[in-house]
Amino acid sequence: MDFFRRLLPILLLFLSKMLHLSRRNFTFSQLEEQVADATRWPAREVMTLLLEQVDIELMEARDTRKWRLVHAKTRSILTLFGELRIRRRFYRNTETGETAFLLDDALGLSSGQRVSDRLKERMAWLATEVSYRRAAEILASWAPGVSAMSVWKAVQELGEAERRRAAESRRRVFERGEVPAGARKAEALGVEADGVWIRARKARPEDAGFLEIKLGVAYEGRSENGRLKNRQAVAGVMEAEAFWEETVAQLGERWDLSVVRRIWLGGDGERWIKAGAAWLPGAVFRLDRYHLRRALLEALGSDREAYERVAEGIAQGDWNAVEEGLREAWVRATRRGKARVRRLEQYLRHNWEGIIALPEAWRLGAVEGEVFHIIARRMKRQGARWSRHGADALARLLTARANGRFGEAGRSEAQGRQSEAKEAKHRWRKPDVRQGLAHAAGEWLRGHLPALEGPFAGKPWVKYVLRELTRPVFP
Repeated sequence: MDFFRRLLPILLLFLSKMLHLSRRNFTFSQLEEQVADATRWPAREVMTLLLEQVDIELMEARDTRKWRLVHAKTRSILTLFGELRIRRRFYRNTETGETAFLLDDALGLSSGQRVSDRLKERMAWLATEVSYRRAAEILASWAPGVSAMSVWKAVQELGEAERRRAAESRRRVFERGEVPAGARKAEALGVEADGVWIRARKARPEDAGFLEIKLGVAYEGRSENGRLKNRQAVAGVMEAEAFWEETVAQLGERWDLSVVRRIWLGGDGERWIKAGAAWLPGAVFRLDRYHLRRALLEALGSDREAYERVAEGIAQGDWNAVEEGLREAWVRATRRGKARVRRLEQYLRHNWEGIIALPEAWRLGAVEGEVFHIIARRMKRQGARWSRHGADALARLLTARANGRFGEAGRSEAQGRQSEAKEAKHRWRKPDVRQGLAHAAGEWLRGHLPALEGPFAGKPWVKYVLRELTRPVFP
């Protein structure tokens, strides 16, 4: 009853504001801005009232023999429509001495949370497209109070949630020996990997001013228009062993790896990429054509005859012909050119098994485009500098977005906090707030609108307008 008494002035003030706007002359843009500003205040007030009502319901539903009411305390939280100030009750367990805000636990809010999960998700999503400062400028126009630091924190928190999710998947497979429950069936997969070097903000000595983000992309083949089928991306700043274990665990969550007979592993020939064959079932390494052609052009681009002879030897799988062509190129080359030819020879020798053409081999080379679209487009911008932890967080969010599951890890953690508080700690009975509000709304409105039952109850304006307005709309 008290809830609706407090709600009515808010609605009347909002309607008064709308009436005031209707009597003034505006351009469409001005009116749009005025209405947007006018709706934020009632949204905050209504949500505050709803949360206070839930807090009352929780107080009444608690086990009074265990949970003693101590006091009430206000907290602020930034939401999609501005800052909310929530006053909620604080309790102490008379048996164990532990303390709790039942409202925070019921909503899945952590103790230090200053931004709502939904706004945090939108902050991080926008930060995958533009800088943190630019994201804050855009969001502040409709969510006042957003700063570049709050956007950065949102990225770190959601990136950390992605990191914990990946680490848990890895532990389940490689420590506890659990088999992932991937449902998709495929006899062959393409898995390509590459490293993306970005400038480090606080580099370790071994980083030499740069950080490497490892990116892997798995897919079932290509469609008619060249797109990768059922693409799955994995990325992070980590060592090779951790990267491949995370990759296998995540691939196992999508595909039934027991059905896969062949995995075509592609890359530029780096040792950590070729090492992935030890983790991937039925993997065969292939040097992708992009990196092969680039290596040939860098060493032999000015010697057309040598280029054609070496390329012909590669196409025929004849190492002797390749070696002869390189020897002739070395003789004709300058001093610097001789060094480039020598490096090319070593590169081809170390990757020869991945170069020899196999009739059934897939045509690889998709990873360069994926590197640009997923990682480099956002993280290699001019002037950007990254810490190791920050780069890993954003890289994981970028791949989560590419995989179509952005924000899932953060939402599941919030639900986990909520379930843990309800089931393991407080064990309070969840009140049916919607049913209580619906009943209160019906009783209160009927008690204040005698026209519904009076001599004009049959009039159209009562039957079709007033009665519908007073009908509770709780699902």
